[in-house]
Amino acid sequence: MPKLNPLKIYLACPYTSPKVLVSKFRYEMANVATKLILQSGHLVYSPISHSHGVKSAGNPIACSCWKRLNADFLDWADELWVLKLDGWEESQGVIEELATARCKNKQISYYDPEPVKRLLSSLKIEEQKVHDPFFSTLLNELPPVFSRIDLPQFIGTLFSVGYMSNLDSAGDGPEYRRVGGKIVYERELFVTWLENRCQEKRDRSFDFCKKKEENND
Repeated sequence: MPKLNPLKIYLACPYTSPKVLVSKFRYEMANVATKLILQSGHLVYSPISHSHGVKSAGNPIACSCWKRLNADFLDWADELWVLKLDGWEESQGVIEELATARCKNKQISYYDPEPVKRLLSSLKIEEQKVHDPFFSTLLNELPPVFSRIDLPQFIGTLFSVGYMSNLDSAGDGPEYRRVGGKIVYERELFVTWLENRCQEKRDRSFDFCKKKEENND
């Protein structure tokens, strides 16, 4: 049986939301959908997977740059697939991508998000199985939203307000919002940041110890 040529797919889905966790969920869904498409043997470009990761690397890239990049990938793609997450019909980005795809006479398909949600749910269950009890406790005890100045009430002297302020200024702190002149964190984003930071420190400590052992040898 002849091998079929893989499709080149541009994956569109809503992303921007005033609620940070909604944007994060959409990003995770785009990642899982991208994985499923790749596993099916097709090629895929997911602008949300691509841009969200780059965004976390520091200074933002101009919107015009992303639009040029996305337009080039729409030229490259055989088809536009729309991941039908809640809000996709109102998403300005998806609306523009659909309009561009129609102008370019691209095949348009609509991707059912349910298989993606099921896989994402199973992945989160696996994550919970290996979740450090310390971070699980934090997730249970921290309020959904809290200010930087109130942080010592919840984590004691683990991080001082001044230290967190320096991290935030350097772009190394957790994602935050400014509300009424105060810096506020969302619980899930803060705990994820803290867990990643602790892992980075463990990795650096491991590398240091490994090098020390090699030098002793």
